[in-house]
Amino acid sequence: MGSAAHRPSPSRAATALLALAITWLVFWSVALALRKGYAIDELDYAHAAWSVAQGDLPYRDFFDHHFPLLYQALALAFMGSDDPGRLRLL
Repeated sequence: MGSAAHRPSPSRAATALLALAITWLVFWSVALALRKGYAIDELDYAHAAWSVAQGDLPYRDFFDHHFPLLYQALALAFMGSDDPGRLRLL
């Protein structure tokens, strides 16, 4: 049995292929975010996240039929600014 020092490292080709795949996914994600239209569900999530960022509490100050953990995570995009352009960060 080999020790941890003798484990083969990933090949450069595999690392380059993984980096290329990640770059491709990031590029198309950004391109899609910049030019796509938004569905009503996405705007609903964005408004709830904005409300949480303003200090409102789900189910007390506004109602939405989803669990609030998602809104709390998405509210980070609106922390410090009310700029509507922050919608693209979601």
